[in-house]
Amino acid sequence: MLETDRLIIRQFGVLPYQPVWSAMKQFAADKTLKPDELWILQHEPVYTRGIRCKEQPLPQGQCIPVVAVDRGGLMTYHGPGQLIVYCLINLQRKKLNIKQIVYLLEQVVINVLDRFSIEANRIEGAPGIYLGDKKIASIGLRVRNQTSYHGLSINFDMDLKPFDWINPCGFEALEVVQLKDLITGFDWQAMQLTVINELIQLFEYEQTSFIDHDDFAASLVRNNSSLSSVPTSIQSPS
Repeated sequence: MLETDRLIIRQFGVLPYQPVWSAMKQFAADKTLKPDELWILQHEPVYTRGIRCKEQPLPQGQCIPVVAVDRGGLMTYHGPGQLIVYCLINLQRKKLNIKQIVYLLEQVVINVLDRFSIEANRIEGAPGIYLGDKKIASIGLRVRNQTSYHGLSINFDMDLKPFDWINPCGFEALEVVQLKDLITGFDWQAMQLTVINELIQLFEYEQTSFIDHDDFAASLVRNNSSLSSVPTSIQSPS
């Protein structure tokens, strides 16, 4: 089996942002031959500011941290109830460029929503997926050593209020929506599996492995002491 056909999928619970970001950078910096990986998780409440984003004033008294990161794009919010799919993919091995991987990630969301008769669309110059002019999924990536990191976030079942305190992805008054309000009997685990399976199909992986998150978290602690604060327990989505 060629490395281009292999994918490791690591499923976590709700994790703080910065240790995971550090682990992604470490993965991309490591030139050792290894399979591509997806990291499936949620984040504790955090605003992340991409490399093109200037500081935005936030409401007085709000305590959500702001982290300046190295992905493309502007400012967005992550929190419990939002599905995060971090894509650590060797683009050279997959014969993809950055525009192609963005397009494929967008198509993953479009195809998943189509299964529920929800018509989704792209907006030129504004990566992500929209329902008309309302945003439901965001994409931001960075490439190092031909390996992508960061990835895709989809609003599943979350508190959307923190989006009101910023201009999401640089767009003033952009309305943000979530799947829980669109799908009757929304099932988190089934939807997460649908997203994973769609990504596997579109990126043409033939062999996949699910790795126990406890073992992986332990290895991160051994390799990077700054990750010792990463919790290893899976928490249910809010």
